[in-house]
Amino acid sequence: MFPITGLLDETVCAFRSLAERKDITLDLVAGPPLPDVFADQGRVREVLGNLLDNSLKFTPAGGHVIVSAAAEPDFVRVTVRDTGHGISAADLPHIFEQFFQSKPGDEAGRNGLGLGLFVSRDLITRQGGEMRAESELDHGTSISFTLPTAGRLADLEAPQ
Repeated sequence: MFPITGLLDETVCAFRSLAERKDITLDLVAGPPLPDVFADQGRVREVLGNLLDNSLKFTPAGGHVIVSAAAEPDFVRVTVRDTGHGISAADLPHIFEQFFQSKPGDEAGRNGLGLGLFVSRDLITRQGGEMRAESELDHGTSISFTLPTAGRLADLEAPQ
């Protein structure tokens, strides 16, 4: 179990210089104090880093990437939203598939294997969370994931 707010701040700070070099605004918006989450801190950092890397890769200069977090009943939801190229409606259902790569309007960002979102979703699911995506071509992408809080863990461990 760990405080998610510190990890969000550290990870966004680690990507800030890359965002500045690409002339992209990177912001963190976290509401009132968030509950601690029950998850592997290193794996959550890996997932958030992958989402930020993708957003910065596919957002043009002058764009905006926002990381936000909010408490929900028994979970904390983390969202990475960008003003990038977006994902077509035809590709969106497949982005979490192994080796799948959406075909953006320009090929500038295509230097991966199509494993990042597949692995990220698996890491979140194994920790009791979920990952989902929303996108519209030319209007950006929003990918969010949930992590269980200490309260949720207590519910899961309670005798039935």
